[in-house]
Amino acid sequence: MHALEQSDRRLADLERFSEQQNIETGSRARAIGAGLVGVTWTIAPLFAPSGPHAASGVGRWQAIALYFSAIVALGIWARLARRELAASSVTRRLMRGALIAMLCQLALNVSSWLLDLDRTVTEVLSPLILFCVSAMLTATVDRRLAPTTLGFLGALFVGVFWPELRFYGMAASNLVMTINMFWIWMPGRKPASFNNAR
Repeated sequence: MHALEQSDRRLADLERFSEQQNIETGSRARAIGAGLVGVTWTIAPLFAPSGPHAASGVGRWQAIALYFSAIVALGIWARLARRELAASSVTRRLMRGALIAMLCQLALNVSSWLLDLDRTVTEVLSPLILFCVSAMLTATVDRRLAPTTLGFLGALFVGVFWPELRFYGMAASNLVMTINMFWIWMPGRKPASFNNAR
């Protein structure tokens, strides 16, 4: 009887583990989150204080405050969505990736301030961090995120070769991310068997 109970518990644990690893678990919440965040981040570069329609550059403290606020917002969202995070290890890994990206962006801007680098250099290099984090998430979480990764790489080279177009490159890469994430996680869409890289 004791062995039977242990077997039932192991089976229940395996079922919970399998559900948490399933790429479909929490996909609706991820699609909605990607849509809301993605649209915001697509529009933001075009109307940032140092964006293409601006008359003056963004201050260092403004940039630092922006990424610090993004980190706080992620923390609040994680608190509010703790049930969804508990249900899906995929969502947790994506959330951690987003947090790492924002922390790295904050570190980049603080380092730029301490080294007194030109703001243009910092803004051009910003997509490099997003490319690296996205590449890791593509390799370890969901291979269908490859277009997002390539989008950030494209934004980096747009900034390198045409610095005056860097904000358009950022906006375009964020739009690619938004469409990519919403498409692969939209409700009712069946993922291919290889999509969840564990």
